[in-house]
Amino acid sequence: MVAKRIMLSDLAKEVGVSISTASRALRNLPGVNPDVRARVERAAKRSNYVPNQHARSLSMGQTNLVALATPPIAEMTPQEEALGRLETLARADGMKLVRVNYERTEIPSLLNSALEQHWRGMLLFPHAPDEEINSLVGQLKEFGIPVVAFNGSQPSEADVVKLDASYGMRLLVDHAHEQGFQRICILGYEGEMNDLPHSLKFHSIERALRHWGMELVAKVGYTERPSHGFPLYETAYEAFDRALAEGLKVDLVMGANDVIALAAMNCLFNRGLRVPDDVAVCGYDDTDHARFARPPLTSMRAPIREMMELCWGMLRGRLAGDIGVPRAVTLLPELVVRASTGAKRRTPNHASAPISNPATS
Repeated sequence: MVAKRIMLSDLAKEVGVSISTASRALRNLPGVNPDVRARVERAAKRSNYVPNQHARSLSMGQTNLVALATPPIAEMTPQEEALGRLETLARADGMKLVRVNYERTEIPSLLNSALEQHWRGMLLFPHAPDEEINSLVGQLKEFGIPVVAFNGSQPSEADVVKLDASYGMRLLVDHAHEQGFQRICILGYEGEMNDLPHSLKFHSIERALRHWGMELVAKVGYTERPSHGFPLYETAYEAFDRALAEGLKVDLVMGANDVIALAAMNCLFNRGLRVPDDVAVCGYDDTDHARFARPPLTSMRAPIREMMELCWGMLRGRLAGDIGVPRAVTLLPELVVRASTGAKRRTPNHASAPISNPATS
């Protein structure tokens, strides 16, 4: 049996110090209490701690590794395109992009990996509460590792490129109001993750619906939390099908992304309902799948290519020695209206009776 390798985070936890303190102690850097340094060294010897061999042979900042830290990313989403574009940009500048998937509970492991592998910088898709992201960014900065974040609120010490989700949701709800839709369902809602950056999208929908006096009939989520390898399409289909079986009656389904919206469309078709005549559907991200769906899917388009080029440009500047204050650049999405939300309805479709206990997340 192969023995489990001791990580720097394990060592720090055993001694009762931060990962950064343990790293400084082992590298004999200043600013560490002599007693703490001695305790860290004894613990390292006792547990046979061995630093990452690749990192051990290099001094901090001499690698060409840049981390791309992302939460679980589903297939058929624009994030796939974004990752490919970033890899191309990094390669052109002589850098190697290291993809790191992480759950919201794995923030400490990012710092551990950064120190052991000697990342030069990090491109971060935030997937944790702001205070945790700010703590990570601050500790990375302490070791000279700059961070550029994609979307979410601005971390205290990081540059950020973000999409104005609130603006996009207002466009989408305004369009729904113009079409005469009154009873709305959000599909793909993650209510237990309201402290995460992408939850702004859901909050914006609810505010915009209240503005127009439209009814949010149901917020349909999943039975389990999305994670690595999460079957997004199948799970969204099952959740929506279950809600329909329980009596859900709506005018419009708003999918949290195009994958989820396409699952809703297929589910409606299999139940003998027509899109958009019986129920309209819209998505978010405007993937190629939205254009080629039948009927074509109304969706919100983000300037992904431009956002990735801005992210890489900011990080390139930091790696070259730019020490200016953190910058935030906000871009606007574009609503792409297609047949899935139909021609304008002169009167709302209220043929269906309301349900008393809609499915929720």
